Amino acid sequence: MNMYIIWNHRLPATLLLIISLAVIAISSNAQVLHHINHGAGTQTYGQTDVTVTATGNFYYNNVCFSNSYWIGRGPVVPPGTEDYKFSFSVPTDHIQVIISGSNTGERFRFKINNQDYILKSNELFAAPSPISPCVCGPDTVFHIDSVGRLAHTGFYSLSQQSCIMVEVFYPGISALEILYDSYLSNQQSTGGSFLTPFFEEDTTVFIQQPYTDTVKCPGDSLALVYSTNFRFNNNNTFTAQLSNAGGSFANPVNIGSRADTTGDTIWCKIPENIPSGNGYRIRIVSSSPADTSLDNQVNIRIKAAPANISNSSNSPVCTGDTLHLTGNSSSSGITWAWTGPGSFSSSAKDTFIANAQLADSGKYILKATLNSTGCSLYDTSTVEMRPTPTKPTAGSNSPVCETLPLTLTSSSGTTGVSYSWQGPGSYSSTTQNPTVTTSASSTHAGDYISTATLNGCSSRDTTTVVILPKPAKPTAGASNSPLCQKQDLQLTASTVTGASYAWYGPSAFTANTQNPVRANIQMGDAGAYYVYATVSGCVSDTDSVVVTINTDPFVNIFPTPGATICSGQQVIFTAVPTNGGNTSYNWLVNGIATGSTGTTYSTTTLNNGDAVSCAMTSTGTCATPFIDTSNAITMTVQPILTPTVTMTADKMPPWNGGLTVTFTATPTHGGANPEYQWKRNG
Repeated sequence: MNMYIIWNHRLPATLLLIISLAVIAISSNAQVLHHINHGAGTQTYGQTDVTVTATGNFYYNNVCFSNSYWIGRGPVVPPGTEDYKFSFSVPTDHIQVIISGSNTGERFRFKINNQDYILKSNELFAAPSPISPCVCGPDTVFHIDSVGRLAHTGFYSLSQQSCIMVEVFYPGISALEILYDSYLSNQQSTGGSFLTPFFEEDTTVFIQQPYTDTVKCPGDSLALVYSTNFRFNNNNTFTAQLSNAGGSFANPVNIGSRADTTGDTIWCKIPENIPSGNGYRIRIVSSSPADTSLDNQVNIRIKAAPANISNSSNSPVCTGDTLHLTGNSSSSGITWAWTGPGSFSSSAKDTFIANAQLADSGKYILKATLNSTGCSLYDTSTVEMRPTPTKPTAGSNSPVCETLPLTLTSSSGTTGVSYSWQGPGSYSSTTQNPTVTTSASSTHAGDYISTATLNGCSSRDTTTVVILPKPAKPTAGASNSPLCQKQDLQLTASTVTGASYAWYGPSAFTANTQNPVRANIQMGDAGAYYVYATVSGCVSDTDSVVVTINTDPFVNIFPTPGATICSGQQVIFTAVPTNGGNTSYNWLVNGIATGSTGTTYSTTTLNNGDAVSCAMTSTGTCATPFIDTSNAITMTVQPILTPTVTMTADKMPPWNGGLTVTFTATPTHGGANPEYQWKRNG
């Protein structure tokens, strides 16, 4: 709300223009100009109750305006009126007072909310001649601001019948008192003036006075208490604005706001990046209706704060790892203070939490205080802690023999983890249970690390793989092969240090000694016999030996010309050995040795029914001498007989010429293949 008090009965043309412009310009803002013109007591103007009281006689007339107030000493209202006090139920920010009919040397005191402001004629006059007592000349508007400063647009003498206008801008005027004071003795009985007061009733916001919060730091909060004279619209917002360090609002900075319709408190924050300075001011602007308050009327000092404050962390951090917190500033001479979850605190610029846990999640606030000013700024980092998976159990099928598969196993108690492996020779895998190789070698030996990962957090376990060398291949042998049935087979294997042996062969043969014996060998036991060596569970390559089983040596004899001969006829017997090796013979007739030892036996003395056989002794084929007796040939020896022959013809004579006659010879004792000689006529 603004208030105008015009001292006179009518407004001069210049002031009328000013007031007219004000009313037109602010009409959309609900500004209303009220002329205070009632007698002693209280009267309502718009929504404001105005109470007028006087010290001395109360008098007003219509000299320039209707119901102007007389103040001063003299014959008009003896002994005079000392002062008028105007009290407002709703404070105003703007008052105009027209003072007319003044005499040279008079002066007036303005008390705004009980604070004095004095207008002296010798300080105000400058123009050479008076004008009409009811018309204020041009450029005669004087201003009083909230800190008691007098400003004006011109000077004019307070001579007889002169006129001045005093314009008061002051936030929250609840009482205006105008006191008459004449300092010239010759004015004691005749001095006096007419007062015509005006006040402006408007929807206005103003900062509560006195304002005392005048030293701040960047980032500080402040409670800006404000009032309004009337209720603003429901959609209104009050915004607090900060000037630059010189008090200029050419580029104001919004520092707080409140959606409200009446007076309250705006919680403001001084920008953290604002430069230090001593001349800052604050004002309030409203949105509905639009209004701008006077500033807080007192310079605000904003001290320097640390520059470019920031903090950081290595978040997200896995449980069990170290949480690192780092502070930064481009300023020197700083005191640092960290606070965080679980009553964490530190005075170091860079700090840490070892073996951080889930409870360490949250906001970490870094306070940086510039030692030279005591101003502090804050920065916050949010730390995310992530659970580390349960440590996996790493394993393998170690020890592993060369050439055999190498497999790894891993298992974590945390579900949803992913697995990875690293090992010798740049080995890596993302399989939980991988096969490293199907044929292990010494290069695969070493430590294998299993990593279980969940949401970027990992735990590890190590398993050590041992690769055992493959034993040397034993050399297989059969010391008595080839051999004969029913003999014992002797198998041999070369020596491999620290080895055990395994044999297998025909007819389901197995043995686990280095040099086993297979007794009572049979023909079905012939074939390949295999042996391998085992050292520390590792198996060598297999070697083999082929065992030959010879059939028993035997001999057959054959007579020439045959088993049937004539008495005294020579017969030759021939021995035909099988698998005989080195042999010797003994010929027998009817089981009696004949003394013949060659491969043949010849005789002409056999009798009918004699049995001829041969005993063969074999050495070298089998392990011991072997004797085989051949088949016995029983001879048929026939006596010698004289052969006879009879002849027959197929036709009986006489025979005619050209007749074919067939003669047939029939032998007696002619033998198997008798020969014939045919004769004619002897």
